[in-house]
Amino acid sequence: MFCEGIARLDNIITEEQRLHIKNVILNKYQEKKLNLETDGVNYLNSFGVDRIPEIEEYFNYFTPIVESVTKLKLQKENSYSRIYNVGSTLNKHIDREGLEITMSLQIENTTGLPQPIYAENYHGGINDAALNNKDCVLLKGRDLNHWRNPIESLN
Repeated sequence: MFCEGIARLDNIITEEQRLHIKNVILNKYQEKKLNLETDGVNYLNSFGVDRIPEIEEYFNYFTPIVESVTKLKLQKENSYSRIYNVGSTLNKHIDREGLEITMSLQIENTTGLPQPIYAENYHGGINDAALNNKDCVLLKGRDLNHWRNPIESLN
């Protein structure tokens, strides 16, 4: 399942967990504890921060699931929470050392459009994962270039 370096997991969290994560991130945003990421190189028009304690607590929940899929023994590095806005970008990149496995979990999409995550695969092709709320994609973030196209919205 993970031999290509990418795997999609649907409904990985409960609705209660989704709402908890959403509320934690929105509260941090309202408290102005998320950083505006608009360097134009990697990010544009998004807000994010690493290591929110209430989000870090989910490592104990996610680690056995991710280890089961990847067949790897993982070490905790860090979580990162991000709010994408219309026009936000996540440019093509390889993750920094220590982030061999990347997990991207969709908490809420209010745009009315799918917002896929793209990743190059080992054969030169491109995989995409248009996630629903509570779904995630796992990928070998140090091996595979990955990105999002600019966020668009019907709303």
